[in-house]
Amino acid sequence: MKNKTYQLPRYEVVRHLLKTEGRIKNKKLLELGTDSGDFAYQLKNDGFDVVASGLEEDKKRFKYHDTIKFIRADFDKEFPFEKASFDIVVGLEIIEHLENVQGFIRKLSYVLRDEGILILSTPNILNIISRLRFLFEGAYNFFKEPPLELERDPKINSESIHIYPVRFQELELFLYRNNMRVEQIATCDTKEYLRWNPLFLLLRLFSYCQMTSKANKSKIKGGYNYFQMRDRLLSDELFFGKHLIVKAKKF
Repeated sequence: MKNKTYQLPRYEVVRHLLKTEGRIKNKKLLELGTDSGDFAYQLKNDGFDVVASGLEEDKKRFKYHDTIKFIRADFDKEFPFEKASFDIVVGLEIIEHLENVQGFIRKLSYVLRDEGILILSTPNILNIISRLRFLFEGAYNFFKEPPLELERDPKINSESIHIYPVRFQELELFLYRNNMRVEQIATCDTKEYLRWNPLFLLLRLFSYCQMTSKANKSKIKGGYNYFQMRDRLLSDELFFGKHLIVKAKKF
């Protein structure tokens, strides 16, 4: 599995990941949660055959109805797409808003063709800043506001509330259960100075020692192999990255 940190906007990271797949022209791509449609339009210009989808609010904001097909869908409810109808599905910053993440990923696997590519992004709640916030506040980054108060606020669209923090571990499991295997972990918007902050260097070293001890004890007892998870959790992408971007392939 490849890991990589990009100093690029999230949408540009996704375009880069897709271009590594080789042939682009006429591949059928579904972009979920499209908003204004600017990213869908970029993907169309890249050569993909794009279908955009989102809520009624997205349909109103979408600017490219004349050139890109838009299909309205509430991802917690209906999923109006045929089986194995897309080569690629892209869903950025969606799963943290949903009531049933595993059910949603099952739908994504349903519409993907064999060897199809899925790219998802979500707030990275495993980065060191988020872990420290949880220690002191009991809330992760991007989940710090009380959701019930947001729900009661008439100025807030309830569909925009972050309700489901997803760790990489669960996301990888949900993908595997639905015949998809993670090929790459990426991140963006990483602050370079964090890597050399003395406090974070010390915390990373402490975490490495603690997790290595746990992995060695498990190995001696014939238990699970924790070394791979140690290396993932302490990678630059998960330890410092603001957003978790996962590229998976259906098998």
